Order: sequence, then structure tokens, then C-alpha cells
Amino acid sequence: MTSYDRDRRIWSGPRQPCVFNPECNYGQIVMNLLERSPDKVIQIDGDTGATMTRAEMRLRIVRAAQNLTKLGYGVGDIASVVAVNSENLAPLVLALQVIGVGFNALAPSFDADEMAHMMRQTESKLVFCDADNYDTVQVATRKVGFGGQIFVMENAPNEECAVDQLFRTTGMEHVFYPRYLGDSYNLIANITCSSGTTGLPKGVCYSHAQTIAGFCKVANFDDGICLNFSTLYWGTGVYVLNMAVMNNSTRLITRRPFSTDLFFELIRKYKIRFLYTPASYAAAIASDPRVAGTDLSSIKFWALGASNVSESIRDTVDELVRGHGRSYNFYGTSESGFLAADFFKRKPNAVGKVGTNM
Repeated sequence: MTSYDRDRRIWSGPRQPCVFNPECNYGQIVMNLLERSPDKVIQIDGDTGATMTRAEMRLRIVRAAQNLTKLGYGVGDIASVVAVNSENLAPLVLALQVIGVGFNALAPSFDADEMAHMMRQTESKLVFCDADNYDTVQVATRKVGFGGQIFVMENAPNEECAVDQLFRTTGMEHVFYPRYLGDSYNLIANITCSSGTTGLPKGVCYSHAQTIAGFCKVANFDDGICLNFSTLYWGTGVYVLNMAVMNNSTRLITRRPFSTDLFFELIRKYKIRFLYTPASYAAAIASDPRVAGTDLSSIKFWALGASNVSESIRDTVDELVRGHGRSYNFYGTSESGFLAADFFKRKPNAVGKVGTNM
């Protein structure tokens, strides 16, 4: 049950021990979980149709971890990630955490000044980007006097900057194990950008312990496909990636930004069980005439957030998935991550109850 301290004016969620040990490093838990169901598909590329099993994901993580270590990267380093959700992005950022390199995901659409601002704040040692923003990234790195490596996720202009080299066989994959990297409470897993509404964005550090302790078991999450259009720049993008790993579910990715055309393409092709959208996306979907002729019966969990969610949007979404699912209101901040949701009961004009251990 939630509780309220009237003297300190603090509303707290229920207390319970973590399912996983936050004393561990996140990479240790990831590698252990991926081994448990090696044949389960963890990722579907909605643009190409390619699938990746948990065993293949683990192998790519191992290779990237070993090759990055060989290049001299390790505990305490920070990588800037300025990329959309392409095939190798998930194994890459998980490999970074396995070797103790924190990542700061930036919006792929950032201009050079915005990129340079965050690179300067985090003192990035390496950068991962897309071919589309490679030139902008180069301008940004020159602004901060960056002397590290820039890797391009796909369609690199030359072999020297292609991220593919990090996934080449090492010949030592069979002896790899994720070593303990030190105090998880002080080891950075990722740095999330604040929204920047009051100026340039600021970096919010999340430790390995916070990432582990934030695990939430979602009912039936392991028996379906989850879709979130967010890049890793958004906290929800990182959250859904971690939940897919820790809940043994399948994550559907796309490089393309949200559009109603893209939504209807994906929902007709894949049985999406968990869907996360901002309220504005939900409104666009609901107002599209194609929705009446589209089978949405696979959707059990339609999470809404990123802005105020009106009661009319909730009513509309609940009607679309009536009989097999419902909408859920999520609330969080860059500084704290997930804070509250109405998992059990919808209350008008409320976001729900404070989450566990919040």
C-alpha cells in the first residue's frame, strides 16, 4: 500500500525487496537473463523483418564488449549515442554497460551546438551516430576538441568508422564472462537528458543499482510484442529496452519516426501486446478513419504518458481496446524515472498511485 507522511509531505509507494540484487552490475544480470531462454526472439526489426534471438543478442554483446575493451574503453568512460533504433543499437548499449561504459543518448535530430553541449558535459570518449547525422556529429566533436572515435551504426561512409567492426568475431567469445566492475550505486549505466524546457538540456545520471532496482515485472509481458516509437534519447526508450531484457519479452523496433501510416503498418503485421505512445500519438491514431477497420485485439496494455493525458483520450483508447485491454497512465521525470501509474484502477484526472519503492 502507498503511504503519506503529513509532517514531511511525502507520498511513498509500497516497500519491497528488489527481485534482482542491486549490488550486482547491470551487465551481469543482463548476460545471465539472456542465457536462460536462448531461442526466444528478443528483437524484431519492423523495417527489415529481421529477428534476433536472445542467444544472438548475447553473442553480439560479447563481441562488442571484447572489441571495445581491446580498443581501451572501460569503467568510467562515457559514450554519446546519437542514433535511431537500428538492429545493432540494443546489443551495443548493453555491451557498453557490460564493460562499465555509461552511455548518454542524444536526440538524433539535435543540432551541432546541442550535441556539443552534452558531449562537453559528459566528457564523451567515443560517439555512435547514424549516417544521416554523421556530418553534424563531426561538427559537434570539433567544437569540443573531441579526439576519440566516431562509429556509424549503418551505411557508414567508410570502413574505418563502421560499427560493424565491433561485432566481428574475436575467437574468444567462449571464455567471456561479465566481471564485477565495482560499486553499482556509483557506477553510471546511462545519462538521460532533461527536457531542456528552461535552456540547454542537463544530464541526469542513472546508476547500475538504480537500473536494477527499477525492474518491474509486467504481467504477460513475456508473451507478446512490445512497441515504443521513442529513441533511447527518451527515458521511455531506455525503459522499454530494459523491460524487454528483464521480462523476457520481444521488442519491435523501427528507425522511422511515428506516423499513423507507420502504426497501421506495424499493427497489421505484428501482434503487439504492449504499446507505449504519448497522448498526441494516441489521439492521431484514434482520429484516423482506418482505425475502424483495423484489428487491435492483440493490444492488452496501452500505456500513455509524456504529457497530460485527458479523460477524453483515455475514454477513446479504452473503447478501442475494450474487451481485451485498457489504457494505463504513466508519470515520470528525467530526474527520477518512473514515478506513478494506474495499474490497478483508473481514477479520473489522476495519474495513479506512487510506484513500488518510490
